[in-house]
Amino acid sequence: MLQTVRDDAAELEKKAVALDAKRHAVLNTVNRLLKFMSRVDQLTTRVEALEAKRKADEADQRKLDEEPLTLPPDFDRPQDLPPSKIGDDETHTPGGELHDLPPKDEELPEPPLETEADKVPLSYGNVPMSYVKGAPKDTMSRDQAGDLPEALVEEPLEVPEPKGSVYPQPVSISLNKA
Repeated sequence: MLQTVRDDAAELEKKAVALDAKRHAVLNTVNRLLKFMSRVDQLTTRVEALEAKRKADEADQRKLDEEPLTLPPDFDRPQDLPPSKIGDDETHTPGGELHDLPPKDEELPEPPLETEADKVPLSYGNVPMSYVKGAPKDTMSRDQAGDLPEALVEEPLEVPEPKGSVYPQPVSISLNKA
């Protein structure tokens, strides 16, 4: 009799374990289904929001398409040029193409070829006096100093005498024993 009770208890234990396993599987499936449904709800919300935004964009585009556009008067001009003032008459603006120019009517007088004092041609600009033939010898030293007019020459700055002593920088210091 004791064996029968034990067999019944073991059989009930097996049924309870099997029932718990089935209950656990059903609960797991229900939880997965609930997670799936919440994801579907989120996706549905996102799709509805995108659809509402698309409809609003289409309505705005239709409104813009119905409204006539007024183009500026210089719309057909190349865009790299600066904008012209609205209401100006259309005068020719150069576009950078090569073209012939008519000669100028007035002629400029030719500059004198040499100055009277130094006998240096003016077309050379500021020429050091050491390059001029027959220049006085005292100008040679002045040219080497910089060839400035005497009014612009500055006195050299006084350089102070160094004080103290200078130690050479060490080449290397090694703390490791060789």
